Amino acid sequence: LLNENPEWKNSFKSSMWVYTTYNDRIYGLPFETIFEALFINKDLFEQYNAPVPETFDDLKRAVRIFRENGIIPIAYNSLAEGTYLYQNILAVLAGKENIENPSAGEAGEYFKKAMECMRELYKMGAFPEECFTMTNHERNLLFQQKKAAMIVQGSWFIGNIKDTDDTVDIVHFPHIDGGKAPPRTMIYGIGNGCFHISSEAYNSDKREACIDLLKMLTSKETAVIFAEQTGMISTVDIRDYKINYNSLTRKGQLLLNNSRQFVGPPDSFVDRTVWEQVIAADMPYMLEGEMEIDELWDKAVSAGLIAK
Repeated sequence: LLNENPEWKNSFKSSMWVYTTYNDRIYGLPFETIFEALFINKDLFEQYNAPVPETFDDLKRAVRIFRENGIIPIAYNSLAEGTYLYQNILAVLAGKENIENPSAGEAGEYFKKAMECMRELYKMGAFPEECFTMTNHERNLLFQQKKAAMIVQGSWFIGNIKDTDDTVDIVHFPHIDGGKAPPRTMIYGIGNGCFHISSEAYNSDKREACIDLLKMLTSKETAVIFAEQTGMISTVDIRDYKINYNSLTRKGQLLLNNSRQFVGPPDSFVDRTVWEQVIAADMPYMLEGEMEIDELWDKAVSAGLIAK
């Protein structure tokens, strides 16, 4: 279909097709680029003279400073969305190859090391006291209301920050010594804005209507609207347009340009159901010490976390 419409295909950034191509066949139209990063309340860092973390040791120093001053260091909860913190620790430990082609052997060691880091942060008091019962909205509000100094979130979270708010910044997730990934590694890929056509649309009447709709939804004009109104970074090539991106989106683009390695979201390369029902659901028991790290990992592998 796309080869029959070269102008349409060429409107997308060619580097993004890898995310929707399998066995040389394209199965989706990538429309949105996403990244994950560490969001920080700069004003709190300045007020308490805490280091903006570039390394995991920096992060722990910042955690101690904020705890001493009654500020929640990291807005974290134990629902699936809360695992963004764990996923970023995992990404900088394991590196691109181990994340995107995971095995129960080598990759498993990094999954477990990341759990050790999570437990270390938990024991330091890095998380809210109610982190095991908190909703995603409540977690986000802790950061937005300056009750928490940091949160690990995705580029879509930028829409929750007013463009006039210059007290929020985003930085690369801190580097961890001994990991496979270099400093300035970033989780990066395509978001939920990926379009597909159902096989039910194969008959000629529905097919043409679906194609027309997809062309409109993935047009440069549509991409510009999303970019200007939401700060979305599009996979459609709109470099010829003068987009008035908000300040955090521009900072995100700068981080992307300065990144040394891109890693896909770790939960995209494993069984998502097992990730949510075992890794995320049992994380509190591991953090509390009621479940050993090896026990949690073995349970996830036995449930089918990693394809054989």
